[in-house]
Amino acid sequence: MGTDTEEREVACPCGDGKIIVTVSTPDHGWLSAYNVHRSAQIMCPSCSGEFLIDRMCVVRRDEFNANKIGWECWRNAHKAFDAAEDVLRVKAEFAEYLKKFKSVAAIHRHLVEHQLDNHSIGTFRRNWNGEEDWVGKRIGSYNIAKILSLLGKATDGFSERIREIETLQATIPNARVVMTL
Repeated sequence: MGTDTEEREVACPCGDGKIIVTVSTPDHGWLSAYNVHRSAQIMCPSCSGEFLIDRMCVVRRDEFNANKIGWECWRNAHKAFDAAEDVLRVKAEFAEYLKKFKSVAAIHRHLVEHQLDNHSIGTFRRNWNGEEDWVGKRIGSYNIAKILSLLGKATDGFSERIREIETLQATIPNARVVMTL
């Protein structure tokens, strides 16, 4: 069994150079999207400094880097929120709240009813490793207001921090696609 490889040339954004696109497919009858490999390389010296290839799209290098830095800042803010002492207390309290239900199915129904989980009961059961595990993986700035509401608590100490994280996410610059390969 071999591999078929095709190469094609595409004009680069400045028009003076080229981009080489390579598509490799296995030479057998079970071809699917997961075993088709695509790659591209910018061969133009002036464009290779200004652009890069991300998921088979040509984007500006500075915009790509700004986007990457923006997401990293957002992730760090989200991790800091999750590690805050008051958030950890809410998580522990919600784990105790979930322990009051009679079964895993009852927990699942309650979480689905309050839009805190959307898995089927089979998937939920398969992935269930206890209340603390679920709470540790599934509570964050994106849903802590719902958790506090279920616990009958106010969101006063959390609202500003949640807004800051949402604002940070909204201000992440996009790396505009210059061309698709």
